[in-house]
Amino acid sequence: MIDSSHKAGKWTGVCGEMAGDERAALLMAGLGLNEFSMSATSIPRVKKVLRSQNFTDLKVLADDVMQQSIAANVKRLLDQYLKQSGL
Repeated sequence: MIDSSHKAGKWTGVCGEMAGDERAALLMAGLGLNEFSMSATSIPRVKKVLRSQNFTDLKVLADDVMQQSIAANVKRLLDQYLKQSGL
């Protein structure tokens, strides 16, 4: 869906609590989402995390996550990435 919307020249976004979670925001950015709508209190934290990242690294992270079939492994990968990034 994300690739299709980009091919059509459209942005793809997410609205809700998930956008305000650092782990989820990193993953969604790596998947190619362009816009995140979240509570005002989450914006500074998520903005700091996303601005400190390289999109290529996030794409690799997203590719690794998409290979997982167990939620605990996804969480572990995201936590490791945050730790390695110093976040």
